[in-house]
Amino acid sequence: MLFYHPQKRLYGYKHMAFLNNYIHHFTKCATGIVLIAGFFCQNVFGAALVTPRLSIGTTYTDNLFLTDENEEHDFITTVSPEFNVSLIGRQSELSLDYLPSYAMYSRFSEYNTLRHTANMNAETRLSRHMHVVINDNFTRTEAPVTDIDAAMTEVDTTVRQGRHTYYTNTAGIDLINEFGRENSLGLGYAHYFIENSDPTLEDSQYHQPSVFLNYWLVPNKLGTEWEAAYTKRHFDTSENYNDTSGRLRIIRQFSPHFDAYLEYIHEWTDYEEDGIDYQVYNPLMGLTWEKSDHMTLSASAGWFYQDSENGDSESGASGTLSALYDGRRGTAASLTGAAGYDRADGGAENLGFNQFYSVSGRINQSFGRRLSGNLSASYQINTYKEVQPERDDALYQAGTGLTFQALSWMTVALSYTYRMLDSDVEQNDYTENRGLITISVGPRQPFRL
Repeated sequence: MLFYHPQKRLYGYKHMAFLNNYIHHFTKCATGIVLIAGFFCQNVFGAALVTPRLSIGTTYTDNLFLTDENEEHDFITTVSPEFNVSLIGRQSELSLDYLPSYAMYSRFSEYNTLRHTANMNAETRLSRHMHVVINDNFTRTEAPVTDIDAAMTEVDTTVRQGRHTYYTNTAGIDLINEFGRENSLGLGYAHYFIENSDPTLEDSQYHQPSVFLNYWLVPNKLGTEWEAAYTKRHFDTSENYNDTSGRLRIIRQFSPHFDAYLEYIHEWTDYEEDGIDYQVYNPLMGLTWEKSDHMTLSASAGWFYQDSENGDSESGASGTLSALYDGRRGTAASLTGAAGYDRADGGAENLGFNQFYSVSGRINQSFGRRLSGNLSASYQINTYKEVQPERDDALYQAGTGLTFQALSWMTVALSYTYRMLDSDVEQNDYTENRGLITISVGPRQPFRL
């Protein structure tokens, strides 16, 4: 049965509301993009570059619904035309990318669906020192997790099982005024929402105005970064909250390739009704070192302290570690680590405040003009403090892939991904092996209009 759920009648209402909201939001997004495109087009005096592409791929998964028991396998074939339009002018740039993808299931055809991914990035100068940056990212899919190397606008560390459709949209606008080579003042606004067709999952959204200031007290020697944001988060069933955060960084530049900084982050979380309010104090110190044109190292270390209104508190290490290498012989590698705190409330579950540790690495290697490969692995553990009892989720991921430029207009890609989740909640555990083959065709150069 299509979109089966034990509460059949309730799910029918939820499904209809989901479709109506999906059409409503997608129409608003499309209308906004058209209006923005029109605004930018009137300032474009250069070229329009159009790049069409078509991809056909088949994915095999041995755990379609990401369950601990009664695992089901399937082959999923996707047909994905892609269109990218870039408008380039004297004062403006606009990039529109749209990727519809029809997914066809071999065994579970009731989940056949049309996925959508749309991205818009635009920038225009209003004057010599002032410019506007606008972006919007929309996704509709039934896939519970993204590819291991995919960049997500809002990372979801919670557990999503099944193949119910959902869609997200993140939009933002920044007005930036530059009053010096390194000094700038900006105002921003961001809006995010997620809506699920599964009635057991909670929809949410937030509005976030922000302001930032980058100012160098002594050029090339001593600089500062100031940032403040206010977030109003709304949920369908959970309690709404308001969050105010601020960040101050003092930078000492010792050379064009080395600088160090001190940073302090403060956050206030205020629930609208009966939730437990808290504050987080997080001092840090860090450095950035560009050893050469091919190597960059950065690191920070600190300690956060969460002070709750009821007297309970949490504390732990915070910081980042990043090493990036881009060699001359087609080798690129990265190693990153992070520790700190976050809020898990913008995805499949609303789990609130959590502490995390993560490490990941990736190697890209070129084997010639036509063949390249990659190898990646990551580990992250999240401790969710606001759920009772406390819950730990450990996620292990590893993957590898090959890309072959068969013809100047055709690319063949193979990839394999292993993913395992080990959770205190046994029904959340799963292990998945996934393989993918994709053939993409498209012109070597975009069409110039």
